[in-house]
Amino acid sequence: FLLQKNPPVPHLIESLNEIFENGNGAAAWMLCCIVNSNDDSIRALGIKSLTAYLHAVMSSNQTSTPDPSIHLSSIQGTQKEGATAKLTMTMKYVGTGLGVISQSANALSNLITGRFNIKVVYKLLWHLLKCHREELGDASTAALMYLLVDDGSSASGSLKLSDVLVQKNSFVGGFSLNTECLTSQYSNGPPTLARQNIRNTHGVSTVLRLLRFLSPDKKERWLFDFLALILASPNGVNMILACDDWQPCLFQLVAEVIEEINGDRDDSGNDENAAKEEDAIVGASNYSSPVAVDTEPLSRPSVRTRYDLSLKLYSTLLGHCVRQGDEKAFEAVEMAASLQRVDANGSEVFSIILSHLLADLIEKGTVAHVEDTYDESESVNVRNRALKQSARLVTQSILSNGTEGLDMASAVRQWRCLRHLTAVGVAVVTSNGFGVAELFDYRNQDASAVDGITGGMYGIRLDNMVSGINAFEALAGAKLHSNTTGRKQRERYRYVCVVLASQILTLLDAFIFPDNLDSSKAASQLHGLALVRSTEPRLGKSQGPLLASLVRLSLILLAYLEPSSVRFLQACSRLRCFLHWTLEIIRESVALGGYSVAFHELNAPLDRLVLAIVLQCHRALSRCSVVLVEMESSPWDKYFSDSESRQKSHRRLFRAVLELREIVFAAYRGRNEVLRAALSLQAHEALARGLEEMSSPKFLLKSSKEASLRTFLKNDWMTSFHDVEAIGDMMISEQVANGQVYKNRTATTIGRQAITELVSENAAIVKEYSDLLGIPFNLYCENQRRWAETEAVREREFEGNEAVKKFAIKYRSDSVEGNKILMAKFSLAMKRMLWIVRTSNDPWNPFKRWLFPSTTDTLYRRILFAPNYYFNDHADACYESTLGKERDKITQEETRRKEKEREMTEALLRVGDAIVPYDESALEDFEDDDPERTDDEILIGWKSENDGNSESDNDNNGEQKFN
Repeated sequence: FLLQKNPPVPHLIESLNEIFENGNGAAAWMLCCIVNSNDDSIRALGIKSLTAYLHAVMSSNQTSTPDPSIHLSSIQGTQKEGATAKLTMTMKYVGTGLGVISQSANALSNLITGRFNIKVVYKLLWHLLKCHREELGDASTAALMYLLVDDGSSASGSLKLSDVLVQKNSFVGGFSLNTECLTSQYSNGPPTLARQNIRNTHGVSTVLRLLRFLSPDKKERWLFDFLALILASPNGVNMILACDDWQPCLFQLVAEVIEEINGDRDDSGNDENAAKEEDAIVGASNYSSPVAVDTEPLSRPSVRTRYDLSLKLYSTLLGHCVRQGDEKAFEAVEMAASLQRVDANGSEVFSIILSHLLADLIEKGTVAHVEDTYDESESVNVRNRALKQSARLVTQSILSNGTEGLDMASAVRQWRCLRHLTAVGVAVVTSNGFGVAELFDYRNQDASAVDGITGGMYGIRLDNMVSGINAFEALAGAKLHSNTTGRKQRERYRYVCVVLASQILTLLDAFIFPDNLDSSKAASQLHGLALVRSTEPRLGKSQGPLLASLVRLSLILLAYLEPSSVRFLQACSRLRCFLHWTLEIIRESVALGGYSVAFHELNAPLDRLVLAIVLQCHRALSRCSVVLVEMESSPWDKYFSDSESRQKSHRRLFRAVLELREIVFAAYRGRNEVLRAALSLQAHEALARGLEEMSSPKFLLKSSKEASLRTFLKNDWMTSFHDVEAIGDMMISEQVANGQVYKNRTATTIGRQAITELVSENAAIVKEYSDLLGIPFNLYCENQRRWAETEAVREREFEGNEAVKKFAIKYRSDSVEGNKILMAKFSLAMKRMLWIVRTSNDPWNPFKRWLFPSTTDTLYRRILFAPNYYFNDHADACYESTLGKERDKITQEETRRKEKEREMTEALLRVGDAIVPYDESALEDFEDDDPERTDDEILIGWKSENDGNSESDNDNNGEQKFN
């Protein structure tokens, strides 16, 4: 209460620091007091006390005007000076106003700039919470939320100190807290807005680092709280982003839940169960039904919820960084990418994170607070409204040179972030094994008629609204391709990479092909080309211009999407536009340099992409032909829910074939030098013959568009050249020039060299990507090293432990002294009570007797009545009773006398029997040798007859007397 008091209690912090010598000691004492406590309420109280103390130390509110209503005199009344001297010493400056502000500010400044280290205190708190992670209950969770968020629960001015601090009657000058008053005060709760301010980054770091050690239900609860906090408070987002540990902690949470979803797998690929599962998948690939995926891991407690919450929280924070559009956005994305090195499945984890980041940008736009710029007349049901509005603002700024929409600097930052994201996406899919050269390995494409994840026919079917990869898709991608050896190693990333490519292209479509673009203006016509000509300096040196990256991503969609889907048709149309821009850039280079030869060093990267486009179009047209045959030869209910869906897919398939044919035709007309040099003689001849036949006016007049497309799918170039040749890890298509002999002519090896250069480009992209991630990863390692240093933490723990021991000893001694004082006072009080009771009750006691005193008392007072402690009521004073007693007494004495005489007689008789008698004549003849001996020396006890004793003369029986 005292720490939360606002206005603050003057000199409270200084008093604590004086007791504990410094701020570290006070904080360490609070922590060590709860380290061995298993009571959740005590632990929660300790966390709240520490939070209030740290907030009081670091807050500038310490310099506000003190509250004069908390004078000690208002609660203690008239107490002895000695009993309250120590407490009044702490509060002696209460009410002095601004006079003590400078002293308090100086003390706090010395405290903050001195030995006090708040980071070490929070680290010690983290160690304590980690040790008690299994015992954290609702009270501790609420206390941690109080540690994290400033909910405004400080003691208000309406609550007086006299309401909370009450006198303790057992000790003189003692006080205790009225907890009922505090509970009722805080149960009302402050306003909701006050609960949405995060205190500092140290609290965020402490809770985030603790999350991975909590139980699943607690993780789910905390993730939901964090997500609700950042969605409700923009300031909370900035505070979390300022924390150094938010990315590593969230990345580890995402990695753990993905690993839990995927389950335990044998990385060696030799496990018998894994082999059986792989055989089942291969066997099922020959059928039209999708492969069943075991969803048992998704049924575990809160797995789906934790997956969604952790990725939603991570993507929301990353999206906020990207929307800022500065260097911090680049650093945030690169840090997330570098963290894939700390997990065995790090590449898969980051790919999923990047997918959810792109989904967040598509859903919420790339401009911060874009919802404030909406046109009220515009329909609210527009698809990707936020993204289109962001693109509209950036486009207006670029076309108007910053006079409309955003300012020019903000628009440039937005486009740089998108370009950087594209470069990262290309590097990710390339490192996962889906570079341009790897796409020529047609063996990696599944032969099943129905995709095992999405249910697409001979390809992946993506929804129109591209969202992040959900838990089932992540599970299916791991289970269907659990064998991680050989060429199957990259198949588990196939779906992820296709989704990434589609999301990046969808995101950039809104900027390259904006809805508000006026095609009648020359600047508008060159707008898209101007955007894609630039190169990303941080990561795009090996990738070339942005246009090359977009072509690489489009080729991935062309290779793996369902041929009859909407996304495939969009990819074909987009690729056709990209090819025209590529040819335009090549023509400009030829015009400037004067070199039109194929694969010249000025145009070689783009020429290789033109060759790759033609080769992938050949493969895509072959897939379209297979799908067309399967669709027309099977009943509609085999692959579609109704006949109308089949008809739509049939029409889309022919439109896609038309777009692919136009792409090949544009490449043939615009850069035939490349095709002539890179394709084999037979392949180039078949291609030229098929294209010239399709473009002849006679053929166009005779056949319809559908018939011409069917004819094109049946020409020699389309029905041939489907094999590939493996040269090490490099796959070369059969139609690529590799020294083949045709009609006594030998082809060159330029085509093979071009494929080799594409492989080198992929390696260079991966190397540059890895080198870029080294810097943020080193920063992460340095942060972890500093966190692992526990010397300062152990010092604080030692200080706190010593303080606890000291105060425990002091408490025990004070308790003993207090008990002695209490017992002494109790003894005196009991004596006084007995005297009072006796004084007040004796006059009414029927058994008490009184007398008139004849003297005064010690105070010379004449007492009217005095207790008669020797009162005799003479109840036994009776004559007959007295005589009876005397007779009994005499009788008893006579009986005792007779008994004594009898005993004496019996004793004499026993003694007489033991004496031997002597003859008297013998005594007369006895002569004494000693003449001087008298008669008195005769044997004691015997006398002669002439003794002169009258009694002896009268004795007739001559018995001797025994003296």
